[in-house]
Amino acid sequence: MKKIPLVSQFSFSEGLWLIFSDGNNKIAAHNSSLGQESVFVNGKLVSENKTLTKKSIHEFNFKGESYTLTFSVIEILTGKIECSLTRNSVEIGRFLAYCKYNINFKNIPFILIFILSFISVFIPLVLPFMLIWACFLIFDTTKKSVEVIIDKIDI
Repeated sequence: MKKIPLVSQFSFSEGLWLIFSDGNNKIAAHNSSLGQESVFVNGKLVSENKTLTKKSIHEFNFKGESYTLTFSVIEILTGKIECSLTRNSVEIGRFLAYCKYNINFKNIPFILIFILSFISVFIPLVLPFMLIWACFLIFDTTKKSVEVIIDKIDI
């Protein structure tokens, strides 16, 4: 059983967690950075799949309500990901997660080597999910070179 955080967050070891509220229900969307996605309602797993596409949809029912959670890759190169949640076809929440780069120019050779090796190894459709994860690997020695920003979009 995965430990579900109380707030939306990203970490290298735990991946991306986005926490939605729907009345008394807490809906948690998780992306493991390797394409494994899970959706939990009040701690109970309701949907799970592994995807390598730019868009994935999780449909589930809870207490007579029909929910749809969608992960969408907005920009491949920046790793910008949008996650939206609808209940009975009405949007109730949306998050936008992306990397904010504060480039330290002394690290450019290392960054270029990493990016070239990264692109040659992984399928381009996986790149956005892996980029957020890779941000922490690349810039670990230069604290605050990259931040993962998670914005909750007001509906």
